[in-house]
Amino acid sequence: MLPALITGQILYQENFDAGNWPADWTHEGNWVITSSQNSAHEGNDTPPAAVFEWSPQQYDFDQSMITPLIDVGDNDGVLVEFYFALDFYQAQELNGLRISYNGGAGWIEVLNYAIGPGLAIQDNPWSSMESFSAAITGSSDLQLKWSAYGTNSWAIDAWIVDNIKVLALPKLTSVTIESANEDPATATAETNIWLNFTANSDFTGDPYVQINGNACNVDNLGGMNWVAYYTVQSSDPDGPLQFTIDFTDANGIDGQTVKQTTDGSNVIVDNSDPPSFSVGAVTSTGGTVAANIWNSTNTAIQLEVNVPQDSAVASFNYYQGNSLQFDGANDEVSIPGLAAYQATNALTVESWVKPGVAPADYDGFLSYAMDAGGTQAGFGFAFYLTGWKFFLKTTTNSINYASMAGTQMPVGQWSHMAATYDGSEVKLYRNGALVDSADAMGNVQWSGAPAEMVLGNFPKDGTGHFFEGNIDEVRLWNVVRTKDQIKASREINLTGEETGLVGYWRIDEDSGASTADSTAAANHASINGATWSVQDSPIEFQTPVYDTGVIVGSAYQLRGRIGINNFEVIGEKDTITASDFNAGTKIVSAPESVFEALTGFAHGDTAQLSALLFDVAGNFSLGDTSTTNTAIDLQANNPNPVSITSNNTFTHLAKTGDVITIAMTYDEDVDLPAVTVEG
Repeated sequence: MLPALITGQILYQENFDAGNWPADWTHEGNWVITSSQNSAHEGNDTPPAAVFEWSPQQYDFDQSMITPLIDVGDNDGVLVEFYFALDFYQAQELNGLRISYNGGAGWIEVLNYAIGPGLAIQDNPWSSMESFSAAITGSSDLQLKWSAYGTNSWAIDAWIVDNIKVLALPKLTSVTIESANEDPATATAETNIWLNFTANSDFTGDPYVQINGNACNVDNLGGMNWVAYYTVQSSDPDGPLQFTIDFTDANGIDGQTVKQTTDGSNVIVDNSDPPSFSVGAVTSTGGTVAANIWNSTNTAIQLEVNVPQDSAVASFNYYQGNSLQFDGANDEVSIPGLAAYQATNALTVESWVKPGVAPADYDGFLSYAMDAGGTQAGFGFAFYLTGWKFFLKTTTNSINYASMAGTQMPVGQWSHMAATYDGSEVKLYRNGALVDSADAMGNVQWSGAPAEMVLGNFPKDGTGHFFEGNIDEVRLWNVVRTKDQIKASREINLTGEETGLVGYWRIDEDSGASTADSTAAANHASINGATWSVQDSPIEFQTPVYDTGVIVGSAYQLRGRIGINNFEVIGEKDTITASDFNAGTKIVSAPESVFEALTGFAHGDTAQLSALLFDVAGNFSLGDTSTTNTAIDLQANNPNPVSITSNNTFTHLAKTGDVITIAMTYDEDVDLPAVTVEG
């Protein structure tokens, strides 16, 4: 059962109603425009249509029809819909229809239908409405191509294509991100984050937003304006916050996953404290300056600090991960069965898959199923007729491969495949989009199930049907994942600790005879013949890019204490400049008013200084304590000794005209004292 067709802004449509080739279309070989609905054109339901006819008979052929360049405006993605049908004669010769598009990055195959040896079709004519998303590079136009191919066209009557539409995907016109920090481009643990975005159309339901893999609360701010909220966690890695925004417009069209802001804004998490640092001497400035002394004439206190080297993750470099390649002959990967894998009525299975060739019936890439000798159990993915089917045996349903939920996968390209079961319905997703569904009631049947789950093979009637191609990132859940969850997380690594995740094989070791299960079960898989394909994966890994000059813009702030009191923060923050960074040292100061406000400040006490270093994100580290002890000297000590003599014969007596000498000694430097003689 296919999802209902959707409507939206139509950028281009062609139904061939003129009865001849539209302007600027190109075609070759047996492609024609016809209104025929005879026995050789069954499936031509809304004539006229574009038809590839079997006659004149073609051998080893590949013939295409191509649209003109289609102006899609400033859209970076579009949805393509079309009707096609196959009126076939017999299945002894290979015949296929391949659908491709060029959005500025070269021709990309998206769908491929075939009939021939090992590829049976039960319904004749066989017809379907198909759709796919096409990515547009820059301001490129779009072209579409349908290619009929095969070994002998006599084996079919016709391929029929009609009712082509190109629809605009909904998009976000503005995306910005900021933090609650003084510098909104930085954040630490517990910092609040706002991701604001505006769409060009109304949504169906709320958009689904993840930041660093965590689902966010979302509010509508009115109209098409939205905000997602996030609080940075201590477990968040240093570096730019990474997000995904997924949404569906009121016409039921999914927008492309958004991962970047429109204005270049980002928020860099720095959960690491700046490095420790040492401090130097303390000096007083202003007025009378004396080493290691603060006096009543001084106006500021200052401390020399060393400027340390620091670095922060400013961005990431990305590289492709690895996958396993299967030869289609006997390669497989075996995973011991666990009770946790035998879900009853809540199940999600995910994998990235890249077929290497067009498959034959029952070829499978994942199986925890049995279908032999009347015994049927479990689940798996297998090819049948014209698509990849999700096999699911419940306690009440009957197995009929033709009616299973199914979809196409292009050869030579990675596709994300996911299937869910909720106790009443199977849903099948390709690249995060719902492509088909099927009814299935009851609990999953496990009686008679095999002892192992396998990748690269679907055993049918005791015979292995092996997959040729690559497999990566296999996930097994005992919960029903939503479309949004599947779409948002399909291109990112999981932690292995997600709720409901019971099996997770990243398949990224690049060597060895096993691949690890990243869940707590640690149920590792054994590789039997499959080989490692290095840097061939849809999953990108990242390595940090460090900014080694990040200390510039950080700030020092003094700490002081009197005697054995606790240190107190004094003065304003003093920002590190590039000159400070180059010099390796900086002088940090505080004025008289805040220094003398320290608890316990009094004449005769001793002051000590230290400092704090704050990075731009708000993390801080403590410097050591200066070895300089600053004496507080606000009053001059009395001189000692003090003597008075005269030049009289008797020095302790004086008469008019005698000279008196007063001698005094101080234990500190003083200004010229004022002496008064009375008597």
